[in-house]
Amino acid sequence: MEFLPLLDFQIAVRVPLCYRGHKFSELVGGVIMSQTYTAVTKQVDGWWVGWVAEIPGVNCQEPTRETLLETLAITLREAIAFNRQEALAMVGSDYHEECIAL
Repeated sequence: MEFLPLLDFQIAVRVPLCYRGHKFSELVGGVIMSQTYTAVTKQVDGWWVGWVAEIPGVNCQEPTRETLLETLAITLREAIAFNRQEALAMVGSDYHEECIAL
């Protein structure tokens, strides 16, 4: 069994932390917040493959490591946006949103 590196690169992705009406806010206590995710990457048969460790299903394959990291960041942003849309569709109307900080 081959093991992947535990930590290869950190992807910093700005994600909306709070939603107020139709406008996203990244300000919390006057500070712009961002979330960092872990990209696990590996070269296989001339291709770079990678996964975002914290989000299942976010994985990509590219010819270069630099392109892979860019594509992972784009795919991660899309997955976060999709998950948000799906959650809002499931909840329907008359709901509350709260910010949770870890």
